[in-house]
Amino acid sequence: MAAYPNFKPENLTETIGVWQMILDDADYKLISMAVKSYIRANSSGFAPSIGELMEYANRLTSPEEMTETTAWGLVMKAIRNSGYNSEEEFNKLPERIQKAVGSPKQLWSMAVDENFNEQVASSNFMRAYRTVVNRENEMKKMSPDVMKLIENINNTRICMNEK
Repeated sequence: MAAYPNFKPENLTETIGVWQMILDDADYKLISMAVKSYIRANSSGFAPSIGELMEYANRLTSPEEMTETTAWGLVMKAIRNSGYNSEEEFNKLPERIQKAVGSPKQLWSMAVDENFNEQVASSNFMRAYRTVVNRENEMKKMSPDVMKLIENINNTRICMNEK
């Protein structure tokens, strides 16, 4: 409230309780650094929301993300060597890129396709890569109990599909 004089919640006790409940599993030092970063960097004049602090905390703990173009460059290199070595080339790729590509078979398919259109393939890959990155960033924001619930649901679906 000292940093944001216009921040005047109707019920301070309730506001503190909600923030404490939502952030109870977050690292105190990390959230403190996120608060400091927000106050120094944000010029809106408005106090941060919990989500904004979580975004700042994620930025502090995440390495700089690879651009779509850089990721596509790695995929093209893998494609060039995937006529006979698609499994090996796929395994060399970072996990995020593997998720966006799909499988070693996809690399092989692009490598041997006489009608391969790099422009179309790069566009499709970049869209898939963006989806993977966004999904991972959203997952980082979730609390451990929600992550566990999602994992349990996914495991149940896998088990049902195997039967």
